[in-house]
Formats: sequence, C-alpha cells, structure tokens
Amino acid sequence: MLLPYPLASNASIASNTAQSSLDQPSIIDLMEDIEIDQHLVREPSSADNPVGKYPVQDGKNFSERIEQFEEQTGMSKILANMEKPNTNDSLEMSLSKERKNPKNESEEGEEQENMGTPDLGEYYIAFMREAMEEWYSKPRDGYHVTDVCLCPRQKVFREIDRRPIDTKTVSIYVAGKAIHEAIQWLFLSNKRMFEREKNIEYQEIQGSVDVYDRKRNIPLEFKSSRSRRITEPKSFHVEQLKYYMSILGAHQGYMLYQNLLDFGETPYRAFRIVMSAKERKYQLNKLVKEINSLKRAMEKGDPSRARSVEKDPSLNWLCKDCPYTTDCKKIQQASAEAA
Repeated sequence: MLLPYPLASNASIASNTAQSSLDQPSIIDLMEDIEIDQHLVREPSSADNPVGKYPVQDGKNFSERIEQFEEQTGMSKILANMEKPNTNDSLEMSLSKERKNPKNESEEGEEQENMGTPDLGEYYIAFMREAMEEWYSKPRDGYHVTDVCLCPRQKVFREIDRRPIDTKTVSIYVAGKAIHEAIQWLFLSNKRMFEREKNIEYQEIQGSVDVYDRKRNIPLEFKSSRSRRITEPKSFHVEQLKYYMSILGAHQGYMLYQNLLDFGETPYRAFRIVMSAKERKYQLNKLVKEINSLKRAMEKGDPSRARSVEKDPSLNWLCKDCPYTTDCKKIQQASAEAA
C-alpha cells in the first residue's frame, strides 16, 4: 500500500511541464459514472525494477500474462508460425506456383489457406484488456481531488482487494478517452489561451483540470452523458469543479457536457458555476477534511473508516454495481448494531 504524503502548509499551482503521475488523466477524470475495478499490486523491488513500478497480477506482469494467455489457448505456436518470415527461396516457390496454376486453382488454394487461418479476435481483445491494466492501473502517488468526489470507501476496498478489469470497462474507457482528448485538442488550437490537463495542488492534494483558460483563470471540466436530456450538472461533477476553482482562486468555472444520444444540432450543454471567496475557503477546508479522513482509512486498511455513499441520493447509484456491496453492507449492519 502506498502511504500518503504529509500535508504541506501552503497552496501552490504545479507547473504543467513537471513530470508527475498526473501526466496521464485518471479514469475518473475521463469517464462519467464509471469506476474501474482493478486487481493489481506492485511488483517487489529488484535490480531490474528498483521501485516496483511495473504492475503485476497473480504474480505476473503484463508480458507474462499475455504469454500465459497464448500458451493456454495454443496461440503461441500459431503466432510463432505466422511470424516466420518468408525466405527468398520460399517466396520464389510461391510465385512460381502461382504462375503455373490456373486462376481458379489459385483462388481455391487461397480459400483453403484462409479457412486454416486461426481467429485471433479473442487474443486481440485480451491484449487490449491487459494493456489497459498495464497503462492505467498503476497506483497514483499521493492523494487526488477525484479520490473523494465519488465513494472514498470504495477506494479503500479497491486498495486492499483489487478486482480484474472486464472487457466492458475497456470499451467504455476507450470511448470516453477518445471523446475527452478530442475536445481538449479543439481548445489547444489556441495554446496561448488554453492549457490541457492543468496540474494543480493544494497542501499536496493534487488535481488535473481538463482545460484551463489561462487568460481568465477559468477551469473547464468535460463530461459525456447518455441521458437524453441534460437540464443540470451532476452534483459530484460540480463538487470536483469547485475543488479546482478553490485551488486556483477562480470565481467562476464551467461544466461542459456532451450528450452522446443527441444527434441534433445541440449535443453540448454548458453550465456556469460561480463561487465567492468565502465559499472557496470553505471548499478548501472541506477538501482537506475529506482527504484526511480517507488517509486514516487507507493507513489502517479499514474501509469502515471511510465515508460511504449508500445514503447519498446523488451517488448511491454506485452501490448497484459495486463489487464490494456485500462487505459494505456488513459494515453498515455492524455500525447500526453498535448504535
């Protein structure tokens, strides 16, 4: 388990050119209403892997898991044969045979060859799933704003009992990432005014703003929605934006939504969020309290110490598909009995 950093005493804005764990946006930042369940631990440190940075699953790293999959499905022998390069002699023999054969015989041979070619579909899907775990399931250093925007208790559960990523999650993540990055690059047509993935920090609590309007000091957050109508921003999205506004000292910010089911002329909605100096101060204090509470739960490895969302009407939809629902209910029952 990664232990948290001690809190610093002042607020600061981190340089976007700094190499940090925020160079790659988090899955929560990229997707709406989706939490990824991982089953990754850190590989023990070694001479080849001094900081244990390469993730492993069931004692195997990414390459080893792919090799195991190939062995189990018999793909290793097939792929080895497919990857053998043609020599000049074999190529000449192939061309000679094609010149001698009538067209119909050549086509018949090609058809037979295609019938004997293995179907690699499952292999490619498995490769994508394993690659996603390799790229995006590594534990992030420190604490982040998004750690407390959804369910902190789920985060603690995930830290002590990681679960594998399924193909559905890969599909949703890939689509969300593509949309997210496409919108960011539209704003980067004016790099003097806009900055993507603006890294910010308050008392060593980190954040990453989707797009930052440098000229006006305005953070912009993007979300996609599958609702047919978007009449107001979701409360947990607004909470995330307010944390960013407070760290930046910005009096206004914008939630921008893309409705994926709206194929008309207005698939986008923008919502302006305004905060006073007093509200920003309150929000920063709230952020520190939330992170400190999460820290204590993480350090003890005790999900019961972290806030849950089962009684929050804006977030309890997370409980429906949460893989830790049974364990969480046991905590709730024990708490009720103790009261």
